[in-house]
Amino acid sequence: MLIVEGLSKKTIASTDESWLFKDVNLTVSAGEMVAIMGKSGVGKTTLLNSLCGLLPINDGKCTVDGVQLTNVGKRRVRQNLRESVSLVFQSPHLVPGFTLLQNVQLAWSISGKRSPFPPHEVLDRLDIEDERNQLPESVSGGQAQRTAIARSLVTPAKVILADEPTAALDGGNVGKALSELRKACAESGKCVVLVTHDFAIASHCERVLHLEGGKLRESSSSRN
Repeated sequence: MLIVEGLSKKTIASTDESWLFKDVNLTVSAGEMVAIMGKSGVGKTTLLNSLCGLLPINDGKCTVDGVQLTNVGKRRVRQNLRESVSLVFQSPHLVPGFTLLQNVQLAWSISGKRSPFPPHEVLDRLDIEDERNQLPESVSGGQAQRTAIARSLVTPAKVILADEPTAALDGGNVGKALSELRKACAESGKCVVLVTHDFAIASHCERVLHLEGGKLRESSSSRN
């Protein structure tokens, strides 16, 4: 379970101090998918990076099953990103010189724990078959991004934080990627928090939240 309590981060606009977001509270249960929406520049990506400790915060905290993620040392952040949180960025950030399969295998093995989703199986589900032995620079952006999603699914992390994870995918592959994220939630108790500007993507989630004016509010269109 992901628990966010009073998360706040300041920003500097001209000479006046202001809050990018303030007193953000959120609980995401095992098996749940939640979408965060908002206008461009409102701070959605910053919020996502703050949840996992990549960016410092000014107040509050975020934990996963009691493990502290925020305002911890760099060594602990790295450990958390191996064991507790998995990230999917807007760009794939695959390791150059490693094949697509090797990139996923690396994530599968690096924590020392084993996920119930082996690399070959996840790549097959995301239609990365013939390309799995190719290097990232020799495949399409969509294939590389599906590999990045596969990489997040094979880790033992209980939380997946995804920033526009399907932006580079076409319609059919968007559905497959979201289906696999939902399957990971259902079968292994992972939870997913994704940032998106697309209402069609957000509709796949149990809840839709909007970041506006520094506050995170639940949409009336969230699923029951």
